[in-house]
Amino acid sequence: MTMYQTLLSLFILISLASCINAQQEYSGNSVLNCDNSDDSGPSSAFLYTCNGLYSSCQAFLIFKSEPPYNSVPTISMLMSSNPGELAGINSVKTLTVFPTGKEVIVPVNCSCLEHQAENGTKYLLTYSVSWEDNFPTIGERFNTKTHATQPVLDPPPPTSDSGSSISKRRIYLGAGIAAGCFLLGLSVIFSIVFLFYKKRSKKVPPVPGKTKSVLPEDLLVEIASVDPVPKVFEFKKLKKATGNFSSKSRIKGCVFRAELGREIVAVKKMKVDVSEEVNILNKLNHFNLIKLHGVCKNGSCFYLVFEYMENGSLREWLHKESSNHSQSWSKRIQIALDVANGLHYIHNFTKPAYVHKHIKSSNILLTKNLRAKIANFSLARTAVKGAKTHALNMLVVGTRGYMAPEYIEAGSITPKVDVYAFGVVMLELITGKDAVIIQDEEEVLLSEAMISIMERGNAEIELGHFLDPCLLGNNGIESATRIAKLSIACLTKDQARRPSMGEDDEGSISCDFVYSKSKNLLTKNLRAKIANFSLARTAVKGAKTHALNMLVVGTRGYMAPEYIEAGSITPKVDVYAFGVVMLELITGKDAVIIQDEEEVLLSEAMISIMERGNAEIELGHFLDPCLLGNNGIESATRIAKLSIACLTKDQARRPSMGEVVSTLMKIQVDLQKSEMQFDKFA
Repeated sequence: MTMYQTLLSLFILISLASCINAQQEYSGNSVLNCDNSDDSGPSSAFLYTCNGLYSSCQAFLIFKSEPPYNSVPTISMLMSSNPGELAGINSVKTLTVFPTGKEVIVPVNCSCLEHQAENGTKYLLTYSVSWEDNFPTIGERFNTKTHATQPVLDPPPPTSDSGSSISKRRIYLGAGIAAGCFLLGLSVIFSIVFLFYKKRSKKVPPVPGKTKSVLPEDLLVEIASVDPVPKVFEFKKLKKATGNFSSKSRIKGCVFRAELGREIVAVKKMKVDVSEEVNILNKLNHFNLIKLHGVCKNGSCFYLVFEYMENGSLREWLHKESSNHSQSWSKRIQIALDVANGLHYIHNFTKPAYVHKHIKSSNILLTKNLRAKIANFSLARTAVKGAKTHALNMLVVGTRGYMAPEYIEAGSITPKVDVYAFGVVMLELITGKDAVIIQDEEEVLLSEAMISIMERGNAEIELGHFLDPCLLGNNGIESATRIAKLSIACLTKDQARRPSMGEDDEGSISCDFVYSKSKNLLTKNLRAKIANFSLARTAVKGAKTHALNMLVVGTRGYMAPEYIEAGSITPKVDVYAFGVVMLELITGKDAVIIQDEEEVLLSEAMISIMERGNAEIELGHFLDPCLLGNNGIESATRIAKLSIACLTKDQARRPSMGEVVSTLMKIQVDLQKSEMQFDKFA
């Protein structure tokens, strides 16, 4: 049996059982090379063999539930697994019964049988037997001897003898054929009825303005043209769910809180025709846009049923009494990013594209986790390139402080109208003020006040007095200056010079993901998992956005120089940050440390140490004291050198993550050998 065939098996039991509980290392495609050898010692390519690196391995398998093995206790008994662990990993209770066919994750401990490697056994795999299987057929299937095939668990006992099983099978077969014939006849009848009504419907004249163009040559357009029908609620249900629209259920204005079944929703009562808004909302499907559950009409009133937003509007949240969340820069930047993503979607990924036309802080709603969704599409219009209507011949509707100058003066409706309003919303986020403020006892637009500040020589000092006091400290001025510059770009009077809401074009609004050690979470067995993908982006080779025209988001000490200076987003940005995380692991220090009463980057301090002649001696004083002894300096020096390679300013010279993993695996193997020798002589 070849190694390739073995790798296709469900999972492999390895080595002698011992007290070690280890996760198999990922060896990539090296296991697919049949020419690999482990003559010189344990190899990562032989992790699945009986003479592998680890004698025991914590693994898992996927089990499809089938009576009688369809509950946590029975599956645990069948697989010799811990019921508590099985329930925990599947997020169920210990007595849960799974539906038939449900895929269940089963944690198992894999290890080889005693002395099997010495007895000539090279590989061991498990195989789920079926009713017709026997040892000779299984041995023939996997090209092994019959006596080498050993039963571990018997299949579930049959409910009846084989004779009755065969007779039942014939009954089921006959019933299936009869049912098939019945369904065939039924389908023919339905087809005839359908054709009859279709022929009659052709005689009914179409309603003017309601026909839809269909493009047979473009399947995507044809599918997109079929709009889903919104759910229609009964008025009496809405009336009951809102307590007859009582003041107790009122959220604000004409919006009421309602409980429909087990779901909390918001019901908006309107006395104007909402058909256009419903048609638009019905075509939109994005996390950062409010979701319409359905509609209702009673008399002259319309009722729109939306998802419920626990934290109300952004404007209300900004004016609430200070809390830990409102003081967080990351929360406010995430809100800005959510709004940007929602606008990016309606400007570029709907057909037709739409302009919201009414972006403002009171039309941005927040979930319980402070994720933002754009609401109120009552003024939304299709975005036709170059579309214009003259201001004298149209009704200009909007909120003072948010309306773009070209819309006020000439009625121009383009996506750049939303970009302008988004610039004002960002100013509200960093200042905590309304779009119209009072200065020297006069009303002034927030946008004009900020532009005036940014044009002065002492902009950062004045900006500090203008900021929301909650955001001062923790590099608040620096972050606020960047966002203010982005806002000013959005507020440019010449709409052609405003950035787009896109994420890939030069001059666009964008954010990147840079992680710190606080975003790496640990399991109870101290296995690390990367978390928080809120700012993650696709890695486009050579993708760049200019630093002045983008919002750079990250944590000081982890951001690669090319990202800070030019907004370059490549996988090497993560390699740089991982180099900093490795330094934190060996030193126990933060990414920014205090040296000689000044803040210094941990990466710069380590590079300085490694460039000196007495690097190992100085490194010993810089290491985490817990790691000293048992070849601690030697291992730390190797990891420090690997970190320095990851921190190289020239991203082309940094190693890939594959090379980093390979180097760390070698360090790990050498360290384990050293610890085994130490234990032997201790």
